[in-house]
Amino acid sequence: MQTVKELQVSELVNKIYLLGSEPGKKALPGCEYLSVKGFYSTDTMKTIAANANTEYTLFYLKQTPLKLGLYALERMVQIMENDKKNGIVYADHYQLINGELKQAPVIDYQLGSVRDDFDFGSMLLFSSSAFTKIADALREEYKYAGLYAMRLFISYKYSIVHINEYLYIEIETDTRKSGEKQFDYVNPKNREVQIEMEAACTEYLKCIDAYFMPTSSRPVNLHSENFEFEASVIIPVRNRAHTIRDAVNSALNQRTTFSFNIIVIDNHSTDGTTEILQELSSDKRLIHIIPQENDLGIGGCWNKGICHEKCGKFAIQLDSDDLYKDESTLQKIVDTFYKESCAMVIGTYLMTDFQLNEIPPGIIDHKEWTPENGKNNALRINGLGAPRAFYTPILRDIKLPNTSYGEDYAIGLRISREYKIGRIYDVIYLCRRWEGNSDAALSTEKVNRNNFYKDRIRTWEIKGRIQMHTIDEEFQELVEEMIENQKENWELAKRNYEALEENLEKKKNIIEKLNAIDDQMDTEGATQLVRDLMKEWNGVGHVPFKEKDRIYKQYHSQIDKLFERFNISASNKKLSNFKSTISSIQEGSPQALYREREKLVRAFDNMKNELQTYENNLGFLTTSSKKGNSLLTEINRKVEKLKADIELVKEKIKVVDENIKNQG
Repeated sequence: MQTVKELQVSELVNKIYLLGSEPGKKALPGCEYLSVKGFYSTDTMKTIAANANTEYTLFYLKQTPLKLGLYALERMVQIMENDKKNGIVYADHYQLINGELKQAPVIDYQLGSVRDDFDFGSMLLFSSSAFTKIADALREEYKYAGLYAMRLFISYKYSIVHINEYLYIEIETDTRKSGEKQFDYVNPKNREVQIEMEAACTEYLKCIDAYFMPTSSRPVNLHSENFEFEASVIIPVRNRAHTIRDAVNSALNQRTTFSFNIIVIDNHSTDGTTEILQELSSDKRLIHIIPQENDLGIGGCWNKGICHEKCGKFAIQLDSDDLYKDESTLQKIVDTFYKESCAMVIGTYLMTDFQLNEIPPGIIDHKEWTPENGKNNALRINGLGAPRAFYTPILRDIKLPNTSYGEDYAIGLRISREYKIGRIYDVIYLCRRWEGNSDAALSTEKVNRNNFYKDRIRTWEIKGRIQMHTIDEEFQELVEEMIENQKENWELAKRNYEALEENLEKKKNIIEKLNAIDDQMDTEGATQLVRDLMKEWNGVGHVPFKEKDRIYKQYHSQIDKLFERFNISASNKKLSNFKSTISSIQEGSPQALYREREKLVRAFDNMKNELQTYENNLGFLTTSSKKGNSLLTEINRKVEKLKADIELVKEKIKVVDENIKNQG
């Protein structure tokens, strides 16, 4: 009631809508009640858009009383009106926590602010025009991710503006420490929500051309260099006299079939940590480094460790206050490298207190990192898991940023851009929480600083991914200029271009027919209809060059959805998709098909080399690892899949050869 009164006294407020799930409920005086199915659903967003009849729409997301600052709404409208491209405005505010008024600043929105828990505060002002346009365009029926999807796609078309002024007071009921909140997204109770959030984020990444296919990873040759040691445990430390002995002993007690060492980078400790490490160095497997530099963060310490001449083939994380779960952790990690032929391995850990009693949220397995979509979903979440292990040559090449927060996340994203990341879903690591932990309870300012930096990491990563998919703009302009010149000077070229435009309309019509395929249609009928439309698509000629990529993506996005919906076989899908691209492959020059054939032949050769790599790894496991026999089935499965992929490439080469023959 207080919130309603606050809004009603403002001359800017035209109408107040109260949202609820009970149909027919009576609204408060001066308000209108809207019955909705979930506060954050797509349906609710469309309902709000249908009732947004004023220039701006204000959201208040809490159910606790709101207190507006003096002329707060006027200020938000004023900032919104500065630019017609503004889509959302949000502001710093105060929080009333247990009767105490505290400042609650928020951070600027940027390209990398794609995590679903970005803190806007509880009051957001939307441009009604922007909100309505995006709501009308939403196709997915989300139950939980509707507002998140709205925000993402508004950010693509419009600006999201942060007002660095304290404009209102909200009552905060979630008084947990930062260390307790940070794992909400991996709580199994929230899994259904997270699946939707992942889907919304993935669609957005496709829209901005930052999406990566699961097949885009490069294989890793784990025998490219020789190392004295198979593995090194890397432990950066500063002033952890209370925990460092336990951590080092946890590493020394590992039982493996290979040689390993422990590299501790002692970052100028002053509390007795250095003396403890000197004592433990009686075991020659421990390498104690005190760097000359005095400006190293955790990432910088890692760089010192991995570039040490004694660093092993695999560099494996152990924080100075954590423990390996048992004596088999290193063996499991190294086995996974060979099983997956990957550049990085991420394990599963258990949260414990200092006495090793399990504490909430318990097991952190990051199952949201899937082989199918992990490298995309990683941009949405705030961490990748632990322990983290790396193939040393690749890590030496990329290196970690010299920071003490987010350095692990940054390197994980960067590696995922090019290489496969392996996963272990069994608990192999114990993350101990105690009063000295650096992230157990952080101030709002420190949380904001950390979140802003991680968003910046995502911004850099998204830009890097977009760049990988971007056609050179100068080349694009030259092509378009050439087309315009041809249209002006050559009647034949003009007619050809008009034919390209006609082809574009034909392909748009085919996409509309694909979109119209009914979910209730039987699988056999749907499969035949899809194939007929694909055949029709293949029969349509070229389209204007500047439209080629966009129409191609629309078509294949819908084909992928239909193949998944009706469970059409993956191999047929891939071959059908390839056949549909032949016409676009021929664009550019008469030699395009020959270049495509050369590319396929190279892919065929690479697959044969990768098959050889698997066989080498298989030989390692069967001769060196106690667990080799248990991994044989998995390795053989991968070998069979690779053989199937090789057969698919052969079929693609046949398709190209047939088109070359027809072209001649």
